[in-house]
Amino acid sequence: MEFGNRLRKLRNQNGLSQKEVAIAISVSVNAISQYETNKRFPEPDVLVRLCKYYKISADYLLGLTEQQRSPQTTGEVLENTLSREQHVILDELIKMLNKEENIDGKHKDI
Repeated sequence: MEFGNRLRKLRNQNGLSQKEVAIAISVSVNAISQYETNKRFPEPDVLVRLCKYYKISADYLLGLTEQQRSPQTTGEVLENTLSREQHVILDELIKMLNKEENIDGKHKDI
């Protein structure tokens, strides 16, 4: 699937108009139309804004992968994979490690 088709599909899936997307990422409606019809390709900074707006990876928009969403952040991985008990244990471990830190910022040997 071409870039423009992916972009149009995302907009339609989110129930948005070209105008709404254009306003959100600070480009003209004409620019969005041209992107969606593959008549024009966005500048790198606009590509980044599109990815952030739709919360997708540039790889997906560019047709390099079928996975829409960017890889999870460390926080998201922890939130989605650890149980409540594991969160508590991890928090306690972090607190213990922080207590081992000297005033000058160096770590003591444990």
